[in-house]
Amino acid sequence: MKTKITVLLIGLSQFLFGQKTSPDRPELIIDPNPFQDEYFKDHYNYTKTKEIIGINKKTSNNFQGDTMFKNYYRKDGQMLKKVRYSANVPKIIRSYKYDSDGILKSWVHESKGSKLRAKYYYDSIARFSRITQYNIRKRKGVLDSNLQSDARYFYQNNRISAIESFNGIKDIYSYKNQKLVEKTGAYIAKTFDYNNQGHLIEIREYMGGKVDAQKLMGIKKFYYNSQNQLICDSILTSANFESNTYQITHYEYDINDKLSRMEVKFGASFCKVNFEYQNNRISNCELLTNDINRKVAYLRFPIPSGIPYNKAGLVKYREVFSYDENGNKTGKEVFVDDALFFELEYLLIPF
Repeated sequence: MKTKITVLLIGLSQFLFGQKTSPDRPELIIDPNPFQDEYFKDHYNYTKTKEIIGINKKTSNNFQGDTMFKNYYRKDGQMLKKVRYSANVPKIIRSYKYDSDGILKSWVHESKGSKLRAKYYYDSIARFSRITQYNIRKRKGVLDSNLQSDARYFYQNNRISAIESFNGIKDIYSYKNQKLVEKTGAYIAKTFDYNNQGHLIEIREYMGGKVDAQKLMGIKKFYYNSQNQLICDSILTSANFESNTYQITHYEYDINDKLSRMEVKFGASFCKVNFEYQNNRISNCELLTNDINRKVAYLRFPIPSGIPYNKAGLVKYREVFSYDENGNKTGKEVFVDDALFFELEYLLIPF
């Protein structure tokens, strides 16, 4: 008889875990984010899991279980199918197909009577070379399809050098000393600067496909301590150029080099998050913010929608995790003003 192991959901992004469906864009790989790296770390071994069921338990329904999703896996750990639910009813289904070597060939996404089909192509060393997506609908009893996207990937020295879309628009990536230094083409251009230790210290964004100082639309800066840990980043967007108002995030670490505190400021808004760990895994996150417009908290920490503010105009939000002896999450509870607000649960069904 197969047993069920109960673990709690890390976050809604886990719905996407278990299957890589596109190459990582170079500009996203290098952008340091200690919070994201720690909070969304995935410790599960999908080769031992046949099915994962996500269940939501909220105060509004007296903590009765409400299925959020079901993910199905192959024995090699790759995803076969994922189903998204609403009110315990399947609403979105995505199914994956592979070749005999386990390489992803296609997926079909079904939602509200329409289908989106993606097909994958690879080069001689199994790198993504092209991904197409077609929208498929039935019109007057006849299946009709139209191209939604067509991305082509080009490489140089084993790095992505260009990404071209189906309308001919191309992102061009330039490197120096093995580091990405510029992205041009398409709609936004970017430049990347580094310190003597090779750590990213500044990103500048420009409207349009060329680096043009007159079209500067954003600046992001990064600061490090003597241990090369990111201790601060600052973001300035074109909307705040006149006021020179940066969104500033400070990071602190414990004796084990784990992120222990994150504090975000944007004008009069603030968001403070403290982290505690158990066996090198997050066991507690406690957040306090006055960010009524969610300009800080929503962007830097994934607070779910519908979280109420207290009479002081603050959100006091806490997530508590527990783990089993193998390091799997076995519980996540969400508290608002110290009252249990909702739970997110995993059911792991082994092969």
